[in-house]
Amino acid sequence: MYGIDGYSNAIPLSLALDPDRDVLVAFQMNGERLPRDHGFPLRAIVPGIVGAKSVKWLNRLVIRKYDQCESPWLTNIYKDPDGSHILEWPVQSFIAHQRKNK
Repeated sequence: MYGIDGYSNAIPLSLALDPDRDVLVAFQMNGERLPRDHGFPLRAIVPGIVGAKSVKWLNRLVIRKYDQCESPWLTNIYKDPDGSHILEWPVQSFIAHQRKNK
C-alpha cells in the first residue's frame, strides 16, 4: 500500500482477505467524504493490527509477496528482536469513565 505522501506499508494477503478481519479501503467517514486529516481520498483500515498498517492518503495498491515489500516500516522498524514482523500489538492504554452513584 502506498500513500500520496510517500509512506508505504504492507499486510499479508491472507490477512487482507480474511472475512473476520473486515479490512477495507475507506472513502467516507460517517456518511461524508473522508476528511483530509483522516486520509482523503482513500485510507486502508486494518482492524486489530498496528496502526501503521492503516495507510492514509492511499493512491496505489500492489499485490506481491509480503517479504518483497521494501517499506522501511516493514523491513527495519516494526520488527521483533528475533526479526519477525510485528502485526498485532498488546493494548498499551484504555480510557475509563467513573461510574456515577445513584
